[in-house]
Amino acid sequence: MSQNKLSTVTSSLSYYYHNKNNYIEPRITWTGLFPVFEFSSVFSSAAGIYNRNSSVPLTGNLKPYYQFTVSSWLPFNLSRGKYYTYIRPRINYTRVNRYYYDQQYKRGYDYSEFSLLARHTLNASMRDINPRFGQVIFLSFSNSLSNPKYFSNTFAALGYFYFPGIYRHHSVLLSAGYEKQDETKYPLVQNRVPLPRGYSSGHSCKKLEYLSFEYTMPLLYPDWSLGPVVYFKRFQASLFYDWGINSYLEPQNNNTLLLRSANLSSAGLTIGAEVNFLRFFIPFDPALTFSWLITDNRLAIIPQITVKTSF
Repeated sequence: MSQNKLSTVTSSLSYYYHNKNNYIEPRITWTGLFPVFEFSSVFSSAAGIYNRNSSVPLTGNLKPYYQFTVSSWLPFNLSRGKYYTYIRPRINYTRVNRYYYDQQYKRGYDYSEFSLLARHTLNASMRDINPRFGQVIFLSFSNSLSNPKYFSNTFAALGYFYFPGIYRHHSVLLSAGYEKQDETKYPLVQNRVPLPRGYSSGHSCKKLEYLSFEYTMPLLYPDWSLGPVVYFKRFQASLFYDWGINSYLEPQNNNTLLLRSANLSSAGLTIGAEVNFLRFFIPFDPALTFSWLITDNRLAIIPQITVKTSF
């Protein structure tokens, strides 16, 4: 990550490994104008293939997968007093170089996404993990520009509601989400509403209803450092219960789609920490989630790491 002296241009370069493929994701954000502009992309050496038809082979010199996204948004900061209030309407245009089967194999499609993020939360103290009171609302609508008869439009809504916990610096988070796609078409974007923790789906959800309860508390403020390498600011824990109904399309051997539905729920514990590496000013939050999948009657252990940045 880097930025210019006026902090009006920020650039980053990310790498990740998924399904035995390597991906590189460059990103540049220009905040010197109003609205803000952002250019991002994803590159892979492997070809991207969506909805492969098992009876029709895809041969030849396949082009590698890439994705380009141009975004613009208006950051309205309406904060006043002890509350942080923020509204961000946003529009994205994305071009995806991926093969898909529609009577024959075709390459490439594009889509747009319109979203609105609204936040009104009580300002947090240094020891608060989450706001002690507030609301965050996210709305999104995506539509196909190149092949609307094949790809489904997607509507998603998410709400996060914060309340104070039993003791100081404790918090309760209630979450709700709803997502809907056309059941007769193929999904266009990845789901915006999450599944209950521990579950993963190889199919995009056509309809998803989601509810979650989470209680978060600090465990320890050790103020430990291992020289200039790492500094531990805090250890924390969260207890959670997630519930959802997932309806999805399952491809069949005859190239048709079968609508299935699953009632999912999970409960568990997340142990995390807030750390700084190499005296870098942005904190990292490594965590380990132990999620009991109630529907499947098994345990899922999920490592994760997030980077704390502002909207």
